[in-house]
Amino acid sequence: MKKLINLTQEVKTLLTTRPALRDNNRKLCVAIWKKEMRVKQLSEDFAYEYQRGALSCADNITRCARRVKEENAELRGYNHTSNKIKEQVAKKMFRKK
Repeated sequence: MKKLINLTQEVKTLLTTRPALRDNNRKLCVAIWKKEMRVKQLSEDFAYEYQRGALSCADNITRCARRVKEENAELRGYNHTSNKIKEQVAKKMFRKK
């Protein structure tokens, strides 16, 4: 549980300091993994380190990102706003029928 709390804090920090990561979970995962590899001084073999569990799971990173964005509306990216606008347009279209 402590590992997820730390991961959540790290995700929040990255989303705050690097807005470009807000709309791209792949970039967010890579940023987390690069930092973990540097801090833990792991080998450059990503596949080996990921397979043995030395790096955070991509599912956990994206799950933490969703939670952070849910709790902090200012950390949601452009895609969230764009999707909400599209949702409103679609609702209006379907109501008319």
